[in-house]
Amino acid sequence: MVLPTILPKIAAHWLFTFYRAARKLRGHAFQYCRSSSATTTKPPPPSPVSPAAKCTVVFPDAADKAVVFGFDGALMRSAALFPYFMLVACEGGSLLRALLLLCAFPLVWALGERSDAGVRVMAFVTFFGLRPRDMDLVARAVLPKFYMEGLNAQVYSRLWLPARRKVVVTGAPRVMVEWFLKEYMAADVVVGGELHVVRVGRGRYFTGMLCGPGGSAAPALKHKALQAEALGTDNAMADVAVVGNASQLDHPCFPYCKEVYVVNRESTKTARLPRDRYPKPLIFHDGRLAFLPTPSAALAFFLFLPLGVILSVIRISIGILLPYKISFGA
Repeated sequence: MVLPTILPKIAAHWLFTFYRAARKLRGHAFQYCRSSSATTTKPPPPSPVSPAAKCTVVFPDAADKAVVFGFDGALMRSAALFPYFMLVACEGGSLLRALLLLCAFPLVWALGERSDAGVRVMAFVTFFGLRPRDMDLVARAVLPKFYMEGLNAQVYSRLWLPARRKVVVTGAPRVMVEWFLKEYMAADVVVGGELHVVRVGRGRYFTGMLCGPGGSAAPALKHKALQAEALGTDNAMADVAVVGNASQLDHPCFPYCKEVYVVNRESTKTARLPRDRYPKPLIFHDGRLAFLPTPSAALAFFLFLPLGVILSVIRISIGILLPYKISFGA
């Protein structure tokens, strides 16, 4: 029969094929081990660093000069925008709006918290259907406390106070920072995104859409807004610009300033402004959020909220049902 004579040939062919495949896999594995050990022992080449990042931080003489400040990361120690949007959503809107903003944070993080798309997402969730008077209340009663606590003491004392003209550029909507900067900090001009407002019946509401040159994604329109609103139309240039490290390469004030200084990120960690050096006495109304709602803090807040409601019901019931001496001890 032919079948018994063919089977040994097929088995031998399979064994030879498996042997060649095993040798090839062993060769690739050995080569991978050699390359991986070489990469671990060989130091990586130095990454290219921009000239602005290699510059040492030197505070210029801002006396009697027009200075343009970047609000996020320069005048403020942190460049984060999400916590302040969360404050507006929670205090000016509702807990449901704040929860929606927290749920949208993964999308904001993917787009970039300081990018134009990320700011537009946060602005839409925060301001859609919000009344301007509610935003004014938050800007007066809530935001100044957290802005004061986030001020960079070195930039404030060495550049802000001696400057003759103070222009502030922010990536957030202008209504979030304008009252604080003009009432507490005595800023001359604030440049930021403009929120679209519609009138429904007798009320006015935000649509959550950024409009106007300040809120446009086009750099040319941002530059035009800065030149027209802050520096004038006579092609005048500011003397000094102070920007944060996170936005050192794409800041709109570069073409209109004679000197540009980048705030060192390491120096901002210990540059907190003491309370006795605040420009005005700070009034913080009771019943407001007392912590800065970063994404992690806001998540912890919402996770603890059901337990907090249960504990509050128990304590109120103890205070009503039990005598005063017993309830006070409890």
